Amino acid sequence: MILIALFIAVERKVTEPILPLSLMGYRIFSSASLCQFFTGMALFGSLSFIPLYVEAVMGLGIRGTGSTLTLFLLVWVFFSFLSSRLMLRIGYRFLVVSGSVLLVLGFLRLTSLMGSATPGKLDLAVVLLGAGMGWIMAPLIVAVQSSLPRQHLGIATSSQVLFRTAGASIGVSLMGSVMVNRIQASLVQALPAIGDLALRQKVVEAFKNPGQLIDPVLRSNVPENVLAATKRTMDFSLHGVFIIALVGAVFALMAGFLVPRGKAEKHFFKENSQTNPTT
Repeated sequence: MILIALFIAVERKVTEPILPLSLMGYRIFSSASLCQFFTGMALFGSLSFIPLYVEAVMGLGIRGTGSTLTLFLLVWVFFSFLSSRLMLRIGYRFLVVSGSVLLVLGFLRLTSLMGSATPGKLDLAVVLLGAGMGWIMAPLIVAVQSSLPRQHLGIATSSQVLFRTAGASIGVSLMGSVMVNRIQASLVQALPAIGDLALRQKVVEAFKNPGQLIDPVLRSNVPENVLAATKRTMDFSLHGVFIIALVGAVFALMAGFLVPRGKAEKHFFKENSQTNPTT
């Protein structure tokens, strides 16, 4: 927070700011930046943990992770193509809001998988997430690029990536903390119930070396009862991660409603326009 305050103080004074604060006066820019931040927090943060869920909880291995992420990317590309075709006809707001709704539905599906995950259920959640991202990203970038003065085009475009990356960084950190805390809480409850001291030690060692839960060779050497205990703990822990992602998606949906209404051409920047940029 101190660094942010110093950054704002400096940006107000310098003649060539890295991020001109005047851009926040454009409603499309400020709303898109907010939406990018929470979308990055929700989606790119959770994507760091979905492979762990696929391999450690569902036991599908690296092929399962590859097919899951491939499905996500293909759906994202397809819906990006559709949104680029539709944004000029129906405007930015509808696509951003509907895409955020898809993200919320996708994370609701993920949070409902605790203890009952199957490849089909996971694929449905991934399809919803990919569709939501495709529906959101292209309209936000085009909206910012077309609604600001030409001299700010590069800064406006790169700043959207900055806000999305910042959200993803905070999301990964927050989700990682939640996962670790849940693992510790789960072990505190589970370990006393394991009467066999050797088995208890093996469960602890499994979490000290997470590679045992992912690598097929190491995984095959873990006793079945230890594997079952670690699966339950990881399932519980990653459920908390997906709840955090769901909260981020809800905030992204709220930010989507701040995007101005109307067709795209209504918001195109005109060099000689004297219109208030906040409208």
